[in-house]
Amino acid sequence: MREEMSGKDPLEPSNLLKDMFLDAKKKFIENQETLKSGIRVVRGPDWTDNDTDGGEGFVGTVCEIGKVDPQKKERAQQVNVIWDIGTIKKYEIGASKKFPLCLLDSAPSGVIHKKIKCGSCDMIPIIGVRWKCTICFNYNLCSKCYHNDNHDTQHEFWRYINPTNKRFKVPVRHGGKKIQSKGIFQNAKVVRGFDWKWGDQDGGNISVGHVLLTLAWNAKKTADSAARVRWSEKNNENNYRVGYEGKVDLQCVAPGNGYLYYKDHLSILGKEEVSPCELQVGDLVRCCYDADLVKLLQKNHGGWVDAMTEYVYLNGKVHAIDEDNDVVVLFDDDKKWCFNQDALRKVNDQFSVTSHPMNSVIVKNVMELGFKKELVKSITWKRFSEGKGYFDSEEELVEMILQNQKVGSVIQQFGNIVLSENQRDDNVPVAAARQEADAEKNNDENQRYAEENMLLKKKLECKVCFNDQASVTIVPCGHYCMCDNCSEKIKDFCPLCRGPIEKLIRTFQ
Repeated sequence: MREEMSGKDPLEPSNLLKDMFLDAKKKFIENQETLKSGIRVVRGPDWTDNDTDGGEGFVGTVCEIGKVDPQKKERAQQVNVIWDIGTIKKYEIGASKKFPLCLLDSAPSGVIHKKIKCGSCDMIPIIGVRWKCTICFNYNLCSKCYHNDNHDTQHEFWRYINPTNKRFKVPVRHGGKKIQSKGIFQNAKVVRGFDWKWGDQDGGNISVGHVLLTLAWNAKKTADSAARVRWSEKNNENNYRVGYEGKVDLQCVAPGNGYLYYKDHLSILGKEEVSPCELQVGDLVRCCYDADLVKLLQKNHGGWVDAMTEYVYLNGKVHAIDEDNDVVVLFDDDKKWCFNQDALRKVNDQFSVTSHPMNSVIVKNVMELGFKKELVKSITWKRFSEGKGYFDSEEELVEMILQNQKVGSVIQQFGNIVLSENQRDDNVPVAAARQEADAEKNNDENQRYAEENMLLKKKLECKVCFNDQASVTIVPCGHYCMCDNCSEKIKDFCPLCRGPIEKLIRTFQ
């Protein structure tokens, strides 16, 4: 778990050389993950090759990736593409800062986002490009579902080309222009292609086949990397490679239609696209989810330790932003924690950095009375996490402490009684006292379980209508307290704390 930055001098020559080497190595790895044989491409923003691809929307496969020439100043990356219509062309990616290709689909090349599930078609893991909603908690789509307008089209999404690649925010799909993809898709008419190695399985060199569907050549490693074809000459069916390991066994003589895609949302092949962090050093921030959800978001973003729980409910100040856009937050007690930026939201200037509840005058005065620190701390944080804020008086805090101590003191009182040998034969009063203590303990435990069950139900229900389940989190206060219907009616103030509403986030739990 990351906390503070390294104390080494970043300007020291040895550190500069080391950082340059690590940056170069990281970029090389990212390029290797992005530029892979088998990825499916379409013409990009700097296309100048007329209709050698077949026309706008026609798809091709990267079959070979050339080495970067270290002698050239620009170091353009060469790639060979087999277009579905059968033409083979070489392109220089990045030459004169020109980028002729866009990445349509990386699923045939075997890009896998482990343990990430598509919220629409339930594909797990997502193979290919991953799209993550910026509004809804931990909601992801695969490429087909994204371009098919699944989920709310007015929500912005993050685009992840591969698991190691930095994310990039794309605009909303609503009102965006879509282009029809064409090529070796269902209903296309095909013949032998560049990598054909299947003899006369098609019935001869002039035989034409009909594409029945696209599928995976190796379902464990890829998706949409093959096509199933029925040949007219032999009336037989077989699967053929379309992108698997960069091989293409077919070429189309009459294209089939794939899915419509948002061209402006596609990754430009070979161009580094990274969205900057939306927070800045000095911003006042606060976690917009409860501790359990923040813990999920912390994976691969600094990690999680239980000590972070109490800081989830506090305002802090952005102290630093690292190269992965994770955010180091400084709190009132000088503690620093690294958070995933998705767990944070800016708060209004009218809010200041929240003082640590244990540093309040009331808590300090009660501590001087001799109560145990852990007991006081647990009660203080329980109240704070429920959104009730600080204690208003020493009397209120002491009353809560005494209520929590009541059962323990009764049990301890009778537990410390030691009987003599004679008393063991005549210990009815003591036994009765113990039975009474045990009964009180059991009743208190049953009551506690009932209260916890009721609190859990209340926590999940809408605090406005008390009928439907809560599904909306309020920013910046973080209260999870309204259903969809009530959130349409209440726009200004949180129904729990009366704090101003800056934003409503639909939360899936």
